[in-house]
Amino acid sequence: MKPFLSTARTALLPLLLAILLTSCSLLPSLPDDLLTTDSNTSAETTEAVTSAPSTTEAPETEPPETEPTEESLKATLQALIPNLDQHYYISRLSGKLLSSFLAVYQGVLNFEDYIALPEPLTPEELQSIVVYIEHDCPELFYFATEEGTYTFLWSDATNTTVKGFYPPYCMTKEEFQTKKAVLDAEIETLITTVHSLSPYEAERYLFHHIVSSCTYRYEAEEAHNPYGVLINGVARCEGFSRTFVYLLRKLDIPCFSVFANSTTGDIAHSWNIVKLGDAYYDVDITHDITTDSAGNPLPNAYSHLNVTEAMHRESYTLWKECTLLAPLPDRTATTENYHIKNGAYATTLAEAQTILKRLLTENSSQKEATFSIRFASAEDFSAMSSHIQTIVNEWYSETRIPFSYQYYWFEESLVYLFLVQFQ
Repeated sequence: MKPFLSTARTALLPLLLAILLTSCSLLPSLPDDLLTTDSNTSAETTEAVTSAPSTTEAPETEPPETEPTEESLKATLQALIPNLDQHYYISRLSGKLLSSFLAVYQGVLNFEDYIALPEPLTPEELQSIVVYIEHDCPELFYFATEEGTYTFLWSDATNTTVKGFYPPYCMTKEEFQTKKAVLDAEIETLITTVHSLSPYEAERYLFHHIVSSCTYRYEAEEAHNPYGVLINGVARCEGFSRTFVYLLRKLDIPCFSVFANSTTGDIAHSWNIVKLGDAYYDVDITHDITTDSAGNPLPNAYSHLNVTEAMHRESYTLWKECTLLAPLPDRTATTENYHIKNGAYATTLAEAQTILKRLLTENSSQKEATFSIRFASAEDFSAMSSHIQTIVNEWYSETRIPFSYQYYWFEESLVYLFLVQFQ
């Protein structure tokens, strides 16, 4: 399997702090309040002066500003993001993370060079806000950390809390506006195509569109965002997951990104959780962008469209931001799984034989056909390869329809992909 996100998330923070401390020390001049000050350094004092009572009324003073309530902060954020309820993570923010996120979101929205935080945060808290901006707000695709790094300022000399940071932008405001216009036109075309379809069919269409029109390349320009996916056609895992969020939100289909490290800690990955009806499913576009041994793109096997958490099979350690605000929803439903929905899920080897023959018959009126079969068990999946030739020979004997075929297998998803040509 190709690499995904190049930097391990679990090893990020120590490196990040080292980089950022260096970045801060290189600034030509830092604000005075970066350092602690001694309240007794001033030698000048002012004596109190007494005077006779005056009949002159004291001038009116403005009442002190009150701290914004959580309700008012939510209302402000709702005004900025009308579909706030579709943002799985940021709609759950509260307390100082909410107020700080709002300040950061407004600052990023305005392309501010430096964003002051309303109250000090730990570096870990700021990191969480950055993660939510990147992964839960794909509309801000010009905000992009490079390997998770950015520069911040300490609140004081103790170096324990942060008072502000310099947001990382990968393009200018003018470049963003130009690219957004192109991207919006492409998205409008896609949404117009699927708007009358059921949620499942619209999701499947968009999933297939991305898989069939994109290649995976980690280092590609704009690989992390929807422009790289939908316009350039070259991206990496977080680009695919953010784009899927961006598209499904246009259709009011709940969708959000999940981000994690492999259990070995050397790679990271991002995929989606989608809600259809009352159930949630895992969707992993990256795993369906595959190639043969020569590097040629393979057809879509739908191996990771609406799978359960168990079907996903990959072992990852979730970033803390995934569960910081609420546990992830259970993904145990199978109703909308592609293979189960299409009668291509084999619970036994005998059932796989029946499914393969049926799919050959159903597609025999076409010149070319592509279909896939998923197995419930790794044991039956492994045994299938030694039975395929016997099964297709039996089908030819029964139908006398000449054909040729190729097949590929994907062990991580227990899926066989068949490419058939009928004569």
